[in-house]
Amino acid sequence: PGIAMAEDAALEAQAQQLAEAALAALPEAARAAKVGAVKEGILKRLRSQAQAPPKPDGGAASRPAAPKGPGPLPPKRQPDKQRVPAKRPRQPLPPRLPLVLETGTLEQVGSAQACGDEPWFADNALRRKLIEAATAKHAEQKILVGNPADEIRRICPGGDRVLGAGAVLRLGGAHHGGYGESDIKYAYRQLSRALHPDKNPNVPEAPDAFRRLSEASEELKVGIEETRRTLQRLCTATGSATTPEMLERPQLPLVAEASRLLSGVLALTGEGVVPDDAQRRMLGAFHASPAYSGCHGQGLLAQWYEANELLDLLTEGPLRVAYDCAPKRFRAQFLCLLSRAAAAEAVRNDSCVRGGWQTAMAQFPEVGLWRDLLDKLRCRVLLGGGADQEGKSDESAQDDGLGKVSAWAKTWREVIADVLPHSAAGACPATDRELRLLTAHLWNDVAEWAVKEASAEQHCGLFRSAPSGANSSSDLRWEFVPAMDLLLVVGEGMVGITAEGAFTKSGPPQEQRTFAAALRHARRGGQKRGLAASAPDQPYAKQAKLNRGPTRIVLLTNLVGAGEVDEDLEEETAEESCKYGKLKKCTIREVKGAPDKEAVRIFLEFEKVESASKAYADMNGRYFGGRTVKARFYDEERYFNGDFERRVPTRVLLVTSLVAPEDVDDELEAETEAEAEAKFGAVKCCRARVAPGAADGDGEAVRIFLEFEKVDDASKALNAINGRCFGGREAKARFFEEDRFAKGDLSAA
Repeated sequence: PGIAMAEDAALEAQAQQLAEAALAALPEAARAAKVGAVKEGILKRLRSQAQAPPKPDGGAASRPAAPKGPGPLPPKRQPDKQRVPAKRPRQPLPPRLPLVLETGTLEQVGSAQACGDEPWFADNALRRKLIEAATAKHAEQKILVGNPADEIRRICPGGDRVLGAGAVLRLGGAHHGGYGESDIKYAYRQLSRALHPDKNPNVPEAPDAFRRLSEASEELKVGIEETRRTLQRLCTATGSATTPEMLERPQLPLVAEASRLLSGVLALTGEGVVPDDAQRRMLGAFHASPAYSGCHGQGLLAQWYEANELLDLLTEGPLRVAYDCAPKRFRAQFLCLLSRAAAAEAVRNDSCVRGGWQTAMAQFPEVGLWRDLLDKLRCRVLLGGGADQEGKSDESAQDDGLGKVSAWAKTWREVIADVLPHSAAGACPATDRELRLLTAHLWNDVAEWAVKEASAEQHCGLFRSAPSGANSSSDLRWEFVPAMDLLLVVGEGMVGITAEGAFTKSGPPQEQRTFAAALRHARRGGQKRGLAASAPDQPYAKQAKLNRGPTRIVLLTNLVGAGEVDEDLEEETAEESCKYGKLKKCTIREVKGAPDKEAVRIFLEFEKVESASKAYADMNGRYFGGRTVKARFYDEERYFNGDFERRVPTRVLLVTSLVAPEDVDDELEAETEAEAEAKFGAVKCCRARVAPGAADGDGEAVRIFLEFEKVDDASKALNAINGRCFGGREAKARFFEEDRFAKGDLSAA
């Protein structure tokens, strides 16, 4: 009883909101007189929807025959008994919440303005901007009346041609973004003054043109009223509310609510492969989404599939007029939603769809063009379609009963499987960054093939941006990327989409990769890179020069620490060293930024190698003032050239030319760190940086920094990496100043 009362209270509140919204355009007195009756009618309908659970199958006899649409429907899929959520105890309707999507903009992805099923229709800020933009355009673009004789010939072109009402008054189209009564009155007033027959007695067609102008004005006014009624009916179905701003110029709001309707139906129906775990989460995800706030999911499904009213709204003239007034990116998204809704119904009803779809496809013939491209793409995916563009086939490429797929498709399917989560782990929302990057790159690949090899320039034109002006620096190529359509075709048999988002059901659950990492992994397969790419028996290309034979120069380190050099140190050290033989010179250098043990370098130049060998044997490992001295022979050529700081060991190693710039992704650092730690010793961190604009031929294009726990491990790594080949590339390694690394200064030395 408590649940029923709460649900009824929620329904009553929703009915009140819808009634007030429906009568918002009326004067206050009239609104107050009618709101009660309108509320009762809405409440009655909402209660009947809530009490009537959706039927899983209307029966084969009740299914209408599939119409002959402009393009073939997707191949038949095995019916799923749980395709429509099973009847459950009714829960209280979610309270009417304000939409929280308040970005006001669509995030551009590469060269695309919008990518995938972004819920722009639920973004209040964006819709306000669009309404304001339409108002501003009408204020700026005044009706410019030409020569009366020319205007008359334009309106009455002769023969059997009849100019449309919008064209007569120069209203409609995406450049305006909709129109209302005030726009019609203004356009009519401007044109009627110039075209009146009394002012054009010498033009025989003037009376006909004036009559057509009056008729066009009335047609547009009637059309606006029909558009408002259609808008209000859609809002009622989706639980949205109309506002005076929406009703003033209702064309773009109508496209938004039609998109919301189709998006909601698809979110609740599911597309592609939808396993049981995803189906169980589907309804909850729908009600949790702010894009469908106030919409009763099961009621919407029942109203869509068990009645024809909502489908009929998509076949009527007002929506087509509104569609032509919308920006191209929203038109493109609507076409994709419409195409997928028809495909989802065919899958749900064993390839049968309602007869209203034939009218809908005739109303939007662009859908047929889009489906034609999808059919060509499906042939490219399947080897049986003869479209293995690379001329390669993988005999082992069997994917969930789909059959053998082309090498091109196999690569992209691997990327999709790596980026999308497994259905058991959840789903990826349409706004996910990695999903958007994946589909944007996939679309660029598909579009390039479609234009060059599939004669589909016109098909791609549905999504292409208008050419930029001569002075424009914009790199925008696409108004919209049909992300979900691509995933469903290229990932057929493994990808599913619900209200949660997109996911895969291919193999066991695995850790998700970023798009860059997934693309690299798919293209390289099992091929290793970086430190893991060297052959185990490969000899070192170079030997460390510190491990050479005796010279006349002995380098002492760790005799004193940083900051402990005084004026007596050089004299005292030279005096102590004379006992090994004749000492020609003692030179001390303090290296800034080096570890304390390597900060002070003392060079002893003996006259003979024998004397230097005695000093080395006696002083290496000797204990002085709490420090263990390290002695080693130093290259004489470097010494006499004044190179006293060459290869001062630090804990930070800089490795270059290990990988190419295109091999750098989010996994490279972790891979290199793990490989270095396994071979050389404990690694604190790894950082990879790509020089801006650098090409692969530049040895410093990719700089990889390895910070070890110990200097000795860094020295071991340097000796093993420097000059050695990894994956066909000769790597370079050198020590890097620790203080610069700690400050984040990773620029070239």
